[in-house]
Amino acid sequence: MIVLDDLAGESDYPDGLYALDRVMEEQGWWYASRNGVVVQELRPWVGRLGLSTILDVGCGTGFVAQQLEPLGLDVIGVDASLAGLAVARERMTGPLLRSGATALPLAEAVDGVALMDVLEHAEEAPLLGACREALRPGGLLLVSVPARPSLWSQEDTVVGHRRRYTRLTLRAALASAGFDVLRLRPFHSAITLIALANRRSSSPEQQPPDDPAAWLARRRVPPGPRTNALMTALCKAERTLGRRVPLPYESHLLALAQRPDR
Repeated sequence: MIVLDDLAGESDYPDGLYALDRVMEEQGWWYASRNGVVVQELRPWVGRLGLSTILDVGCGTGFVAQQLEPLGLDVIGVDASLAGLAVARERMTGPLLRSGATALPLAEAVDGVALMDVLEHAEEAPLLGACREALRPGGLLLVSVPARPSLWSQEDTVVGHRRRYTRLTLRAALASAGFDVLRLRPFHSAITLIALANRRSSSPEQQPPDDPAAWLARRRVPPGPRTNALMTALCKAERTLGRRVPLPYESHLLALAQRPDR
């Protein structure tokens, strides 16, 4: 792990949540399902675009990066949190950089950049501009973001989200930053209606909690074996269906965009 600076960075994601994230990632269906979508969508482009090196910006605990390395990719992780990077060091083999700067600390351009649930925490234009500068011409940007502003909840506030996206707003943000959108697909469509129902039935919480980590710990409880098995099977079926037909709903969006080869 290389510490490049002591800048705080833009995100106000609490350091105390990374230990909780690790448990949820290893025991919960949601994170494994997201990784399944990411690998499914990225795999065909590895050979097609000649991808070799990927920079995982805001890599956190390295949960996504450890799934990218088996695709034959050299993954470099960068994050502002030493707590997150400490977990990532146990999961991935590539170099890890600690930096809170918007400009990405690379001497050479990379083939790909990943922003996995990061863009919603930051100012769009500077971060996407930095990603574009880090990419070689023809390089690939991989982005996942939470979707549907109607799903906004107290949890979005606690973890430091600034926005949720629609397909139109994500496409527009990428185009404004100079990217050609190759693929934009929803995922976790099956749980969207459940999430909407939960938002409408729960009482609104106006005041942010005094202890965000404790507040989330009470809500982020690993699912039981039956629930995990059911949701894993449901999301696997959705991934298969999502290859063939556009899904009507989404709680998340995944985009693949290319820096023009010029």
